[in-house]
Amino acid sequence: MPLILDELFTCPNCSVVFQSEILGSYNTFGHCYSDLYIASTDSPQHILLLINICPKCGFSAFTADYKSFIEEDLVNFNVALKNVVDFTQKTFTEFNAGDGYLLISEYSKNLTKEQKSFTQMQACHAYRFLEDKNLKKTRRIVLESIEEILRDRDFLKNPEELYFYLAGEINRLLGNNQKANGYFQKALEKAEKDSFVNRITVFQLSNPSEIIPRKIFGKK
Repeated sequence: MPLILDELFTCPNCSVVFQSEILGSYNTFGHCYSDLYIASTDSPQHILLLINICPKCGFSAFTADYKSFIEEDLVNFNVALKNVVDFTQKTFTEFNAGDGYLLISEYSKNLTKEQKSFTQMQACHAYRFLEDKNLKKTRRIVLESIEEILRDRDFLKNPEELYFYLAGEINRLLGNNQKANGYFQKALEKAEKDSFVNRITVFQLSNPSEIIPRKIFGKK
């Protein structure tokens, strides 16, 4: 099961000191999801524990980054906080991990488009396990980000075909099956035979599911 520890944090935004749980270790032997999250066999899921949220002001950051923020890093924070409060229809004292990932994607000024979309996807992963009402509309935000990456050809870390697959799968999860199939076909045109993208796309076209067999991910 995940190893969970307690640690003290000082919020770089409001200076309050608070105690929060951090993740010491975890496994990835659980379900493999179609939006590329690989779960733990035990709860709580690691996606819920990779960030920490200030209980006073809502400031959120990855545990590994929390102690390195300087004032200049937070110039966009208040605008980002308002955007996430408006989007989630929650007060910042009600924020959960999904809301925290969205906030990070909003205020972090040096994220590439790929990094921003990945952080938004992490929000979706968290929302799924929390059964949060904001999952569906956050998937729409992720889709917009991925379509922008494809439109601008702004993919550096991951290949184009992976974004075609993700655009297809998120459309499928949103019920847009015709658009999903169009993106899946583009993924197949680009992907090498028997590559991960090829395998998962073929599977989703023939037997669509939110849970993907581990062998598709190359795992036993």
